[in-house]
Amino acid sequence: MAIQSPLHPDHRIFLLIAEKLNISKAAEAMGVGQSGLSKAIRRLEAEVGGSLFARRNQGVELTREGLALLKALKNCQSAWSASYDAHTENQEVEGSFTIGGHASVLSVYLPERMTRLLLAYPKLDIEVHPGTSIETTRKVAALKLDFGIVVNFVRAADLVAKKVSTDYVALWKLKGSQPKWLCYSPEMIDSGKLVRRVDKRRLIAIPDYPVIYEMLLQGESEALLPNSLIRHPEVQMSGKKLRDVNVSLIYHRDNARSPAFQAISSAWSNASPSSLRG
Repeated sequence: MAIQSPLHPDHRIFLLIAEKLNISKAAEAMGVGQSGLSKAIRRLEAEVGGSLFARRNQGVELTREGLALLKALKNCQSAWSASYDAHTENQEVEGSFTIGGHASVLSVYLPERMTRLLLAYPKLDIEVHPGTSIETTRKVAALKLDFGIVVNFVRAADLVAKKVSTDYVALWKLKGSQPKWLCYSPEMIDSGKLVRRVDKRRLIAIPDYPVIYEMLLQGESEALLPNSLIRHPEVQMSGKKLRDVNVSLIYHRDNARSPAFQAISSAWSNASPSSLRG
């Protein structure tokens, strides 16, 4: 039920570059190539009849035409937001919404909160779409998903992020075991760097955390996993924490004032994996 912005996609690209003042960083935030952003800016420059950005050693800066366009687009956004606020002020929390995220992350942070929401709002429907954090972020930015539960969110101009919890990644083993190999997910961000930090051994790549966890419980395998997934009392950390992980709820800035979005986002304000673990 994502609400489309009234701005043309080229204008949205311009606003992102105007915020970051760096085309490569803007492209990274959107998950696209720089060429697509450059083409969008050239189209806008043809419309306004002048350059919007001047190149500098460390990025770009707005020209006089760029500053004028920035002011006009921000005025347009403000007027649209005011109109939308008036329309939705007394709107009931209802409708169908989509939430994406890695299956393991959703399994920890979603059930209790989704149950709370469904009980509180009988006319609210939620559809879950598993995917990696990177895929989820791109879909939320493109308004293909309403919400995302992602790890180590990279700030983007069009997205709002609410911190859900701080987790950490470590190596785990069954107490008293002598693991012969290490299981890890290649989909985990920086998993390659993390496994290279441990001693050389047989590496088993499994893109599914529940399977990795079950392998761990067999006693022959060490596992690279987030702390929030460890629930068996006989599983212990092997060594030190390898990396902190921030878990965030994200949604598009265009939807921030919707009563339904506010209700859903507020349900995550007190998230804690410890409250969900056995």
